[in-house]
Amino acid sequence: MADDYPKLAALLVDLETEADQLQASIEQMIGDMAMVPEEQRSTGDWGATGIQTKRYLELTGRLATVEEEMTAVKREMAKLPSGLKPN
Repeated sequence: MADDYPKLAALLVDLETEADQLQASIEQMIGDMAMVPEEQRSTGDWGATGIQTKRYLELTGRLATVEEEMTAVKREMAKLPSGLKPN
């Protein structure tokens, strides 16, 4: 149990890094979509079945999963006895 905190802390850092990368990708996609004329957003790559729309949904879905995992890790870290946590 003494090594649980460092493992959880490392996992949390990895998840936070992934979340930051996902968020950056999502923001880039939003910027890219904003450059497409509004009347063209409902067709082609940004249409309902377009490749960009599918990618956006994949990224936002993964981000939601990562955020849930981060919450779970934080809960596990909070459950550890205070003597196992760094000061």
